[in-house]
Amino acid sequence: MELSPTQARLLWKSLLANASELATDVQVLLDFQRYARAQTLMIVAKEEIGKSVRLYKLFSHPWSSGDEVILEFAHPDDTYLNMSAYFDTAEDLGPFWGDFAQFDLGEASSPGERDSWRGFLDAANSPESIHRHLRVTQTTEGVVVNPSDVVVGDLPSELTRLAEVIEMCLIVDHTRMKHESVMPYDTTIDRQEEVLRLTHPELQRYMRLDEPE
Repeated sequence: MELSPTQARLLWKSLLANASELATDVQVLLDFQRYARAQTLMIVAKEEIGKSVRLYKLFSHPWSSGDEVILEFAHPDDTYLNMSAYFDTAEDLGPFWGDFAQFDLGEASSPGERDSWRGFLDAANSPESIHRHLRVTQTTEGVVVNPSDVVVGDLPSELTRLAEVIEMCLIVDHTRMKHESVMPYDTTIDRQEEVLRLTHPELQRYMRLDEPE
């Protein structure tokens, strides 16, 4: 896929917008204990973030310099590349906030999983997994498997981590525009406010979107 900096910027913002909206949807599903559906949306959100990270690395310099170059964004919908980019970015959260101790990514992103994450993704995106998360199925032994049977597990902490990754991406972009770019500031304030609802719910009363009309 060949993109200009302008096209890439629109795509990048749209990817993070969709990821943050999906994260909000996940929170709603968790509140109603719809864990299987929440897990499915979480996978999609991670893919969207990973794609945005790959795009950012490719276009951050042209966005700052104003160079009108056409660049090839290879394999934009490659699940493995996008999820790998997400996991790699999530590992940067600790150092980003000044915590240089080993950052615990939790059971969902354990070293064992990262070593075999391709197999994990194959399983997560298989028809059997999608059916298990969204549809009632029945085993060959006659056992009925219901999406409501899925337990919450680490989904709440996974959602917090996902929202923090989006927040970090927005902060990195803000810093780039303030200190490195010769181009006009391209605000992402609406997206920052949305993700803050998940990363810092205690601040909601101070947010612009919560002010009475």
